[in-house]
Amino acid sequence: MSVNRFFFSLYVGCGLIFLTVLIGTLIFSDDFTVPLGVSLGSVLGIAPFVSWHLIVHLTDGFSRKDRIPIAIAIGLGKYAVLGGAMVLLFSKSWVNSWALLGGLTAFLPVLVIVGLRPPDMKVEKKDAEGEAPRTQR
Repeated sequence: MSVNRFFFSLYVGCGLIFLTVLIGTLIFSDDFTVPLGVSLGSVLGIAPFVSWHLIVHLTDGFSRKDRIPIAIAIGLGKYAVLGGAMVLLFSKSWVNSWALLGGLTAFLPVLVIVGLRPPDMKVEKKDAEGEAPRTQR
């Protein structure tokens, strides 16, 4: 499974779980802090994966050493935003803390299912010069 296919499956699965949980909390909860906590928890839970996808894409799989400072800045920025969001949300009591925790962990089943899928076993053999052979039609 390629990296892009993995992340696409992860994002689609998380989106479906997010919508299901959000609709459920809107239907069964009288307090608006619960659906807001689940929504923001889901966004904060998937944020590390989105940032790593961005870092891997920008650095071409860490093969471009000149872009490593950008990757470090994105990583540190991610933690600053996540930490600031947590402090703001909990200090102002805008969200239910248990709902935020539920939203943070809602993507874990999707991560396990997507991660346990068997990888694509298509491996191209390289010739003596290190190039993949050209297919003839």
